[in-house]
Amino acid sequence: MAQPIRNVIVFAAGGGLGRAFVEALQREGFNVSAVTRPSNSISYGPDVTMHRSEYDDFDTLVAIFRGQDAVVSTTGTFAAKYQLTAINAAAAAGVRRFLPSEYGGNTSLVGVTSYPPFAAEKKAIVDHLRTKESQGLTWTALCVGSFFSWVLEEGKGTLGWDIDKGEVTIYDSGDQEFDTTTVNQVARAAIAILRNLEETKNTYVFVNSFVITQNQTLSALERIQGKPYKVSHDSWSAARSRGLEALERGDIEVGYHDLVTGTIYDPGHFAHFKADEVSKWKKILQLNEKEDLDGVIMEVLRKKNYI
Repeated sequence: MAQPIRNVIVFAAGGGLGRAFVEALQREGFNVSAVTRPSNSISYGPDVTMHRSEYDDFDTLVAIFRGQDAVVSTTGTFAAKYQLTAINAAAAAGVRRFLPSEYGGNTSLVGVTSYPPFAAEKKAIVDHLRTKESQGLTWTALCVGSFFSWVLEEGKGTLGWDIDKGEVTIYDSGDQEFDTTTVNQVARAAIAILRNLEETKNTYVFVNSFVITQNQTLSALERIQGKPYKVSHDSWSAARSRGLEALERGDIEVGYHDLVTGTIYDPGHFAHFKADEVSKWKKILQLNEKEDLDGVIMEVLRKKNYI
């Protein structure tokens, strides 16, 4: 039986997901550390050991990772490649488990390298992790679809939503089902993985909060807010094409939103997982907390003072 995970370090912990993971790990009693770049001055209080390092500084990362049982990575969608050095350093430092920054679609799909660049880069990270198994570094790739509450809070048109303006772009029919997960559920799943080491060793894990469509979400928003949204229409393929063109121009801000939107609404199975797989993993991880769609939407709207 594997020794329990006690010491966990969150890599690239300067963003919103990093904060959510650090706080959740603290609540669950882990010894938590965090790594950010030297330019990031974020601090999580006296109980979290903060480290500063460039993400390609192998020697510094080895020193930081020594004594850690697990590394949980929270690099951004378009920054997956920065995990390569961290993986090498974790293996050299004797870390036992590495959770790469998946937290999205299913990069284990055959043909995923023909998807937008971020999907292929994430698959390459898992492929690199496989090469470190012989050194004792195990891994778990956690797939969650899209971040439901974050997408609504963020706005800016990601997945079509701008609740600040009361506007939505519906892609194609709006009835395409996809898996989506709250940040709280993602954090619960990551912690459960660290407590179920054998079951989650060197494999992909699929969880969600809901299987939803745009039209169902729009109906719930309009009912809860008591007002209609302004609706426009687009297609997932056009959004993805615009995103790729924007990236080629170097316009990452525009490219990110269109590319992620087009990829999530693609009718393939990148963001719509097999129901039996999700059910299996939620049972193994004991993710029994019931999440209510209306409740999650109301929480977002309260944060933004809209109800």
